[in-house]
Amino acid sequence: MSKKIAVIDGNSLMHRAYHAVQTPMTAKDGTPTNAVFGFLTMLCKFIEMASPDAVVCAFDAGKPVHRIEAMAQYKAQRPPMDEELHVQFPVIQELLESMAIPVVKVPGWEGDDILGTIAARDEALGYETLLVTGDKDAYQLASELTRIVTTKKGITDVTINGPAEVEERYGVTPAQFIDYLGLMGDSSDNIPGVPGIGPKTATKLLQTYGSMEGIYEHVGELKGKQKENIENNRETAFLSREIATIVTDLDFPLDLEAVSFPAFDAADVEEAFGKYQLASPLARVLAMIDAEPPSREAKLEVAPMLEGDAGAAEVARAVAAGETIGVVNLIAGQDVNRSSLLYSFSKLQEFFGSLYLKVVLVVSAICAIIYVAWVLLNSPHTRHSSKKVHRYGRPRD
Repeated sequence: MSKKIAVIDGNSLMHRAYHAVQTPMTAKDGTPTNAVFGFLTMLCKFIEMASPDAVVCAFDAGKPVHRIEAMAQYKAQRPPMDEELHVQFPVIQELLESMAIPVVKVPGWEGDDILGTIAARDEALGYETLLVTGDKDAYQLASELTRIVTTKKGITDVTINGPAEVEERYGVTPAQFIDYLGLMGDSSDNIPGVPGIGPKTATKLLQTYGSMEGIYEHVGELKGKQKENIENNRETAFLSREIATIVTDLDFPLDLEAVSFPAFDAADVEEAFGKYQLASPLARVLAMIDAEPPSREAKLEVAPMLEGDAGAAEVARAVAAGETIGVVNLIAGQDVNRSSLLYSFSKLQEFFGSLYLKVVLVVSAICAIIYVAWVLLNSPHTRHSSKKVHRYGRPRD
């Protein structure tokens, strides 16, 4: 049976969302949620567009030990993750779990390697795979069954890339992509490559000689500084290619035949999203199972009236608990019952209603005056009369 499985590079999308959504957003407890909001926006947009049969999310787990052992400087130049972003990773994982989306982490390996492994397993099953990531390394995985979904700009503009799109964009095939990365390196990951070899040169060499091995077999045909750099950096070139190669045979439990989406319980999603006050993403997620978010209307309860110290204590308690209460300032000695309170509310509504009407009238009057003035200033009679008149009756320029 044919099946389409989407695999999300969680770290890549969280970083993209964090820098794309600059508006400060926090939950009740002060936890920042801007990256979470952006991540969910991208995820919902993608699901609505691609309609996958299942969704899996991969995250890095600790340092990429196996690559660091091979190349000590791998990603060593990267600054520590912002704390405001770091604290949002447990939040997004909690929300994904509430959506019944499997979260996969393998200690010592990166999310790319999980994506590569799932894509390889899918191909063995004859499944289609959509890899959602902003990392160009994933283009090496593109095939007839595996395509790469990347964000072009912001958080909602995405493209889907198969082998033809990769070759059109880079001039090399997915099979050549690791050689391409090995030759030119990758500054974002601190992979050195060969000095002096950029994207255009790497593409030209691979189009001519087919692979890195082919280049070194014909190195005598090269000239000048290019030949010197390639000859002197052979070991670095092959090591850079090895580091850039995504692993496709990690060992972790995941039943791809059993996973499906959507398969979540509305109550679980409502509880998790409500905890972080994510109303808009909640509505989009629930719509995927034709459900609606719970009503946000507040129930008004008229409680017994408290005065003095008892009233102050109740206000303090409500503030600490995050509750909303009404406070009425009463004139000493005046007996106010429920009906008079309701009357007070109606008088307030009447006051604000009349105030609104007055503002509208004033603004309308100002607009009318401006319009009349504009018409008068721009009428033909006004323009002609402002010019000096020649003695023969023609206006003087």
